[in-house]
Amino acid sequence: SAPLRKAACYLLGTFTAAYEPMRYLDRFSPRPVLLVNGSDDTKIPLESARLLYRSAGEPKEQLWVSGGHIHPGNSKLIGELTTAITFWMDHNGLF
Repeated sequence: SAPLRKAACYLLGTFTAAYEPMRYLDRFSPRPVLLVNGSDDTKIPLESARLLYRSAGEPKEQLWVSGGHIHPGNSKLIGELTTAITFWMDHNGLF
């Protein structure tokens, strides 16, 4: 029912507000930040990913992967991301 959905959304929003990335992003600069986003993600809207990137301080990079939200069961994508992120970390002196 609509009232139950509204109450559930309010409660979940209240409990998860502490995990909102916009609350912490400014603490990273001047350390390098890599944001990884899916181009067809149904959980993280495209505009939200772009807003988060624009809000990040420098240095920053955004890695777009084709497809939806990243799931742990997608071993091929996880492998590709592991390689890309490892390269990025090495390139930014994080190893």
